[in-house]
Amino acid sequence: GDSGSPWVHNNIIFGVLSI
Repeated sequence: GDSGSPWVHNNIIFGVLSI
C-alpha cells in the first residue's frame, strides 16, 4: 500500500494491489 493509493485505508490487505 502507498500513501497515495486508493487502498491506503486497507494498506494491510491491499498492500500489493496499490495503484
